[in-house]
Amino acid sequence: MKSIPVLFAVLAAAGASAQNLFSVSVSPTNTDVQNVTALFAYDDGESNVAFAIDLGFDAKVGTTTTQEFGTNVDPGLFSYGLLGTYGADGLTLGVDSAVAGSLIGKTWEELFTNPLFSKQSVRSAVETDNVGLTFLFADYVSKVTVSTDSGSRRLFAPIGSEITLINFSRGSNNGSGSVQAVPEPATVLAMAAGLAALGRRRRAA
Repeated sequence: MKSIPVLFAVLAAAGASAQNLFSVSVSPTNTDVQNVTALFAYDDGESNVAFAIDLGFDAKVGTTTTQEFGTNVDPGLFSYGLLGTYGADGLTLGVDSAVAGSLIGKTWEELFTNPLFSKQSVRSAVETDNVGLTFLFADYVSKVTVSTDSGSRRLFAPIGSEITLINFSRGSNNGSGSVQAVPEPATVLAMAAGLAALGRRRRAA
């Protein structure tokens, strides 16, 4: 039985290396979300890193749109949000579901008071793939906090958890989204082999 802890250590190590492929899903309910962009942030209390990735797809109301993308984000360290556009100047922002209730009814300007990040400027940055401004916005959003029943919380959610899309023209819930880490093929094979070996040991026992 001593080999079983070793087996799980091997599986854990294999899983830790699968950090570069992700699956993003967007399920809007009242307005289509165009030009979906993923915002990432890492904050260890001393340093902050934030960036944006233009995912290059649209999500239609009543459907779930899923797409994979690659990056060097470590899913154990980073949190995320999803940004998209709609209508004449509207923006949808995906936030941690724990804070979404506190944002219903708020306008974009109430939440984001820095004039550099008006709805118009952020929408333009997303639509034209203005990397400089979207990175600055990701960094700005990563520091924004809101008050909830459980205290002050940041907007971004841990990778792997579901988020709520907020329509900031209507101040309403616009569905959900998520970013999930996807194991690399080699990791999947290693896990399958490990589980098969574990199954053989149990049958032998």
